[in-house]
Order: sequence, then C-alpha cells, then structure tokens
Amino acid sequence: PKSLQRLDHGGDQVYGCAWSACGDAYGAWLLTAAGAAVRTWDVNAGKSIKQWSYQEPRGDQAYVFDVQPAPRDADDALRATIACAVSDGTARVRDVRLDYDARVLRAPGDSKVTAVGWLGGTAVASCYGDGCCR
Repeated sequence: PKSLQRLDHGGDQVYGCAWSACGDAYGAWLLTAAGAAVRTWDVNAGKSIKQWSYQEPRGDQAYVFDVQPAPRDADDALRATIACAVSDGTARVRDVRLDYDARVLRAPGDSKVTAVGWLGGTAVASCYGDGCCR
C-alpha cells in the first residue's frame, strides 16, 4: 500500500481512524481519534477540516480511544453521524456538521469506554475497560 499523506496530530498518539462517507467532493473524510481530540481530515489537502475535544468531569483531558462513522447503509439523517469512545466513561454520538454531541452514553461505574461500533446504523455498541460490551 502507498502512503497518501502524513497527517500531523501535534505529537498526540493516534488511537483510531476510519473513513467516513460524510466528507468532501471525493465522498470521504478520514476520521481520527488522537489524544483528547477527534478530527475530520481532507486527506488530499493534508489538513484537518474540523476538530473537537473532550474533558474529564474534573477538567483533565479525556482521551478518545476510537471513532466510527455510521455505516453507509444508515438512514440519510445519520449519514454524517459518528460515535467515539472517550476515557471519561462515555460513548459520544455526534453529527459532524454540528458543534455538540447528539447523545452521550454513560458506562456503568468507573469503566472506561475503549471501543465503539454500529449495528445497522441505528444502535451503538460500546466496549468497556471492565471486559464487557454493551
């Protein structure tokens, strides 16, 4: 495989990435989960289009461990929707065109959300540091 572009995350560790169909004229953005931020990238231009970050309740940065777009067969209303796993114990669901989370799903107890996945574009499964997926 050939490398398309080197995308600088400012030294943050990249935990996850996925292609999204909700992007530019080429029909795809690259989504990355790095450090405390989720970014959407125009890979052809080599620059970040949008970025948002999360914090723990006490103000420390919360790490984003995974990011997944809604599947291509999702309803049109969900086409620009992503889910991300955040170390503050939440899975966040967001329409990338908006500046807020549409849904915040909480982990039980002090568990950390480590991964997310979609079921047919209507449900989000979350995996936790306690060894369970819900």
